[in-house]
Amino acid sequence: MTDPAVPFVRIVVLNWNAAWLTARCVRSLQQSTYPADRREIVVVDNASIDGSLQRLRADLAGVTFLANDHNLGFAEGNNRALRDLDACDFVALVNNDATVEPGWLEPLVTTLVDHADVGAAAPKMLLESPFTTVPLTGAAVITAVEVDGTDVTRRCIHHDLVDRAHPSVPLAIERTLSGSASIDVPLAAGSASTITIRYRPTESPGHGADDRSAVSVPGAEVVSQDEGSITVRPGARRSRLINSLGTELTPWTEGFERWFGQPDRPHLAPHETWGFSGGGVLLRSTMLRQVGLFDPKFFAYYEDTDLVWRARRHGWRVMCVPHSVIHHLHGGSAGPEAQGFFFLNYRNWLLTVLRNASPGQMFRAFAVARRLSWTPFRRNVVGPLRRGRRPDLVLTTAWARVFAGVAALALPTLRARPRGSRVGAAPVDRVVSRLMPATPPRAPKPRSGGPLLVYVDVTETLRSGWRAGIQRVVCELFRTLPTADADIEMVAVCWSKVHRRFRRLDPAEYASMLAPTATQQPAGPGAAPSPLRRLLATIMHQGGVAPLVYRWRRRRELAAVPQHQRYLLLDRFEPGSVFLDLDASWNPTTLERADLLPRLVADGVTTVALQYDLLPATHPDWFIPQMVDVFLAHLDAHLDAGSRFLCISEHTRSTLSDYASERDHPVPDSVVVPLGVAPIEVRPDTHAPRVPTSPYFLIVGTVEPRKNHAVVLDAFEKLRADRPDATLVVVGRPGWNNERVLERLRSAPDGVEWRTDVSDADLGHLYAGAHAVIVASITEGFGLPVIESLQRSVPVISADGGALPEAGGTLVEYFDATSASALHAILLRHVDDDLHHATQRELAATYAPAGWTDAAAAVAAAIRQRVGR
Repeated sequence: MTDPAVPFVRIVVLNWNAAWLTARCVRSLQQSTYPADRREIVVVDNASIDGSLQRLRADLAGVTFLANDHNLGFAEGNNRALRDLDACDFVALVNNDATVEPGWLEPLVTTLVDHADVGAAAPKMLLESPFTTVPLTGAAVITAVEVDGTDVTRRCIHHDLVDRAHPSVPLAIERTLSGSASIDVPLAAGSASTITIRYRPTESPGHGADDRSAVSVPGAEVVSQDEGSITVRPGARRSRLINSLGTELTPWTEGFERWFGQPDRPHLAPHETWGFSGGGVLLRSTMLRQVGLFDPKFFAYYEDTDLVWRARRHGWRVMCVPHSVIHHLHGGSAGPEAQGFFFLNYRNWLLTVLRNASPGQMFRAFAVARRLSWTPFRRNVVGPLRRGRRPDLVLTTAWARVFAGVAALALPTLRARPRGSRVGAAPVDRVVSRLMPATPPRAPKPRSGGPLLVYVDVTETLRSGWRAGIQRVVCELFRTLPTADADIEMVAVCWSKVHRRFRRLDPAEYASMLAPTATQQPAGPGAAPSPLRRLLATIMHQGGVAPLVYRWRRRRELAAVPQHQRYLLLDRFEPGSVFLDLDASWNPTTLERADLLPRLVADGVTTVALQYDLLPATHPDWFIPQMVDVFLAHLDAHLDAGSRFLCISEHTRSTLSDYASERDHPVPDSVVVPLGVAPIEVRPDTHAPRVPTSPYFLIVGTVEPRKNHAVVLDAFEKLRADRPDATLVVVGRPGWNNERVLERLRSAPDGVEWRTDVSDADLGHLYAGAHAVIVASITEGFGLPVIESLQRSVPVISADGGALPEAGGTLVEYFDATSASALHAILLRHVDDDLHHATQRELAATYAPAGWTDAAAAVAAAIRQRVGR
């Protein structure tokens, strides 16, 4: 137990649709050396619509979550964790796109403890990625910088380039090279192979584009150079650069980060600074109680500057403590490309000035704002109108929104100027200005040095609602893959038929995927259409109005889609990412792979498929013809695309190779990735299902031909003739092409119990109480019931087909799947020979199962190997 005199610190992390970043941040915080019992981590979720909150709750232990009903922005979002500070001495704010050094917190706490008049302590924030300097010469407009094909333009730091505002895009900067200059380019440690500089000709006054425009990189190894781009290999030198050492104000009172882009200096001493960045700071609770919290009306940006200004008026100082180090992924979260950034940045700057600045500072600030807004108005509106052309109103409209926003809040902001005012004391639920453009969450993007994006289509599992067989595998990997490898950011998607596009999952869908034990039933075929409906359909088609009806129906369906799901639609799968096909996606619920995969490959997406078995190819008589057709089309599409196959057994891998050879496909790139097994939770005895009182045998699996229930029933009839008290429990829903066996089960033969609706918890009870488990499948791609039984130390009697011997090894008794007599002999021995049964149970108890975390790690490793990471 730590000394209670050690200050208690609450650490607040704000999440908005960025589970991977937030989880990475929290895990670094959990490694802090500050006493664990004197700190708490609070994650505030700002009404994420992409399942972030569900993902984080599943992955992070020891964390307090606050879920907001609306997106309250940075200001009020953090305020929700700052109002109840009675038990907290200090509160730390850390951006979710940052990570901390283990010893980051102690220096900040020591500073506040040693200096009673310091209200905030700011760490040294370093730009996360190391940088290399690329020298440039020539004359051109630099349009983009890419590292291994990933755009890093926003994260670069430019030296000696001429910057000017883009003529029509808010906050965009055009950078012109004229002579010599350099760019600091962020690189992932040890992974970057090429840097591409893209450019376009400069405009010569009165002469249009300058044909002599070109760019060269002195001293660099040039990989290629085309018209408009040059690609070079980076040098070996890497530098760490500073993100901020606190903040300061320009003469016209705009806030900026001190020492941004300067080389890191490891031995800097603590010193006083004007302000801090809300992305990383330790605040004194006493100071917050006195001066108030962030202004909720600000939503985001400048709320920290406003708080600093108010605190300084009350006599509080701010210290920068360079011994505390935070690494910030510059550009990792929302930034200038967000539609609302321009409005919030400039409106909040002017509101901060109105509340806090002197008359002279106000005059300078509004003079600068007038100049910034007048220049594009004169260039884009007045000039074109004089020449009889259509004006460009984008920038002028953006500035009009800013000034209208300032005017709307000017009076309440001025009223808050007195020294005694306390901002943010009461919670608010709606903080977004109607003038602010809608800012939907951006889709995950590749980042140099960032995670590998892995898209997973879970359409079929979501649709079916079933959690057995393939769907169980999909759900388990869905749960474990994000935590198995920090280099992977899983993006779960489903096919939106009405939009004819993929979209990310929303919170309800995410929650259902994280709850694989839910007692959901598979979607049925639905009721047959009535005679009247069939007649109307015939008239509609014969009358030629069907296209009109379908268009009307689609408009209704589109209008019924919730707005948050529209925000989650994807325009594309990002180049350099991976498309992982886990689900039974040959079913007609998602986009056919013959249409999807060629486009993905052409766009630079790596395709990977988890192959369970090839039964529709090797045993087509077990399936309806349509099932065989769609399955083979799906498999052929992956072979044509050159996908990497993750086979769940060596048997499946061998069968896949044979199939490819027979169809004249090249030998597929394949690797064996065995599935895992999850512990089956047994509920308290008061909730246990009805279990036979006499020793019973158990068979688990859909009642379909390959599961071989007929042989089991035949063998059990023989056993009942010898032992009338023998019991067989059959767990499995009805399958297809198996009416004769289904009729036998429906007739309830003596000693046979058929259960079609069994949850995972109930199945755990049935496994645990079984005398032995029978796995009679003619062939299997893996053999999940074998390992589910062995993990319960239950003897297994298995057929010897397919991958079953791989699953059971030497721990299982095998029989010929075609011989009911062979199975009967083993069953009888388990009933009559107690020593034999005890020996088999002891043998089963030696089984050491691989978990789903192990399986997910193997999947992740196979993916990274395929893409060379």
